[in-house]
Amino acid sequence: MKNVSERENLEFFQAFYSMVYELAAGELKDTQFIIIDKEMFPVPEDLDLELKFSSHHMAPGSREHHPLVPYYNVPEDKKQSPESDKDET
Repeated sequence: MKNVSERENLEFFQAFYSMVYELAAGELKDTQFIIIDKEMFPVPEDLDLELKFSSHHMAPGSREHHPLVPYYNVPEDKKQSPESDKDET
């Protein structure tokens, strides 16, 4: 389990996904991985790994893009607009 945003620590984010892909190509090649994340790091080109991906967009309160936890509601003071989620530089 990772809990570090690619915006907070890009090096750690990339290293985590690289490790997962290396395991999926090697000793855990017969294992199904379920990754729930807001971003996806592509498989490194130098790694011989063919993956089947399935994706589902989730959004709290949406009937079309139902959330992972259907009964969870984001508190009003925690909601962020897409603009407020961007890094300020």
